[in-house]
Amino acid sequence: MRVPVILAAILSLAAGCAANVPNAVNAQRSATGTYYCWENKLVDTGGRLVCNWNADPRAACEEEFASYVERSSVRSEPEHAHRCANGHQLAVVTTR
Repeated sequence: MRVPVILAAILSLAAGCAANVPNAVNAQRSATGTYYCWENKLVDTGGRLVCNWNADPRAACEEEFASYVERSSVRSEPEHAHRCANGHQLAVVTTR
């Protein structure tokens, strides 16, 4: 009787951990344009710049979901853009 209860608890715990994966990349930003993200979230993974990218600087101040920009599509290195009202510093990149 205890084995099914313990097994159910273990499976429930595993499902909860899988659902809370931090920094999961959910989309690629592929359109040509300018993208903004929090400087402290910006990660260079070699071929990609992973961050909470958004084309609108105001929306980028509130964006929390990670996406990526292919490094090969970026015109120049990320630069400082401005500071959000919530205290986050924004970085900006322009894609080709």
